[in-house]
Amino acid sequence: MDAIALHQAGFDCAVASLGTAFTQDHAQLLARYTKEAVIAYDGDGAGVAAAQRAIPMLERTGLKIKVLRLRGAKDPDEFIRKVGREAFAKILDQSENHIEYRLEHIRMKYDTTDDTQKVEYLREAADLVATFSSPVEREVYARRCAQEAGVSQEAMAQEVKRALDGRLRRAKKQQERKNLTPATQLQPEQRELRYPNMHAGRAEEGVVRLVLLHPELFPAAGKAAAADFTVEFLGRAFELLRSRWREGRAVSLAVLEGELSRQEIDRLAGILQVPEDPERLRLALADYLSIMETEAAKRREESGVDPLLAAREKYREKKGYGG
Repeated sequence: MDAIALHQAGFDCAVASLGTAFTQDHAQLLARYTKEAVIAYDGDGAGVAAAQRAIPMLERTGLKIKVLRLRGAKDPDEFIRKVGREAFAKILDQSENHIEYRLEHIRMKYDTTDDTQKVEYLREAADLVATFSSPVEREVYARRCAQEAGVSQEAMAQEVKRALDGRLRRAKKQQERKNLTPATQLQPEQRELRYPNMHAGRAEEGVVRLVLLHPELFPAAGKAAAADFTVEFLGRAFELLRSRWREGRAVSLAVLEGELSRQEIDRLAGILQVPEDPERLRLALADYLSIMETEAAKRREESGVDPLLAAREKYREKKGYGG
């Protein structure tokens, strides 16, 4: 009913996501048609839970996300019937960004006049802030939480660092467990996306993940090309993204819609969830590129190509020498 009421009131870009039925595929579909999504779920507990669940999925697509906070009505349909279209248009313009929304709901769970609960609030807020990939976002929202709770910015920054270090440790352990797992268990589920060389494939995932989330790293990727990738769709994704970056256009997962298959897009969405240490992004990229080069050298050796001649040609290419 909400979507119907919104269309009747002239908001013809409204879609019904059906709350808990919302999936990553739905998020990718939305990203084909818009650069911004405003969540307008019901204001009850189920609506809040559905919004909290949808936000990460929308975030992975590169969409700008806002959340509409309804007051005096349980849903958009009731709000429009009570106060009209113009009032809804006004609060739509005042939608808050998803970070403020999530922090506000954490804050509402605690009585921050009680020191014990204040500490619990700051710990949970730090856990959320630590998930932000941008150091600037982490600093801005950590500072805001500190100011609101009346603690020093230094203390909150340390709490965010603790949470971030914990996430990285858990991710490292998870990766170590995967490395001990038979290679077939590490392969993508879809047969058409299986990797011919898992070691190279994981490094190629890392390269695409870093340049997709941090396009400013493209210059550090040097002359890496699609031909250097053992996983064809990752090489294609890399070239498509770099082409857009060179043209000064936006780089995000959403721009690959229509260029890659549904299975490939879904695989990339999963790849983007692997955390990287924000303090060593360039080092990580260099490590991934080094693995790719080492694996390429092994392939050349196995195919009978002289590795010294191949290395010399690679060096000449990097230096830009002619034939």
